[in-house]
Amino acid sequence: MVGERSFSASENFRLALVSAEAIDLSWKTMEAILWRTAGTTPTKDGQRMQRIFLDLSMIRSHAFNSFFDKFGRELADEVLKRENGSAWD
Repeated sequence: MVGERSFSASENFRLALVSAEAIDLSWKTMEAILWRTAGTTPTKDGQRMQRIFLDLSMIRSHAFNSFFDKFGRELADEVLKRENGSAWD
């Protein structure tokens, strides 16, 4: 866009990794605390808790998540290049 700076590769990787952490924390909270303490009625078909569980499950297992390790490596490469001139020297 005119007048706005674009994101660098490292900023893009950093944002992706922050979103990965948010997804992971949300899933862990749902699985370890909310789902186990919800009881049986809120977890029945069509109930809000079940819909939230299914949504988080889909987000966590989505193909985009398979790129988070790659994003971490790419971010490390970007940071090392900036500090040392090259990530592989």
